[in-house]
Amino acid sequence: MGIKLNLTGEEIKAAQGGAFPPLAEGTYGAVIYDAKFGQSKAKNDMYTITFKITEGPEGINRQLKGWFTLTPAALFKVVELNKAVGFPYPTKDTPAGEFEFNDAEDYLGKQVNIVIVQEAYESVDEETGEDITAYRNNVKYVRKYDAEKISGASDTAVDKSLFLA
Repeated sequence: MGIKLNLTGEEIKAAQGGAFPPLAEGTYGAVIYDAKFGQSKAKNDMYTITFKITEGPEGINRQLKGWFTLTPAALFKVVELNKAVGFPYPTKDTPAGEFEFNDAEDYLGKQVNIVIVQEAYESVDEETGEDITAYRNNVKYVRKYDAEKISGASDTAVDKSLFLA
């Protein structure tokens, strides 16, 4: 015999889409939970970083991804990431030529602040078929960890050592 659950209509609807409502905009404490090096759809080298929220007004344990492409136009994002975790990064005084970035695994377990924004996108309501504007989170900035800069820090922050690799 199966397991019976008493579900509300909202719970059933949420399970269909598999989506979480977006988090409030603000600065959150996070650890780098996963890091991979690969290529973007445009075949550019990039890091895919998964942040796990450890402190903030909501979303403790939620995961958000950030993409850090190693192209001249987007290099500032990788520099920002490296500054936040204390890794070397190219500066205006760096001689021209090759610069060696860290392996993706080196980022694991690093504690940072992430600035989360809500980003609008067009979608279709699955029930009505109507066009709608929906919202998702985007990791706008990665900063050096500073507990005092976390937006409305929650009393439910978890022990960060549980996430360190």
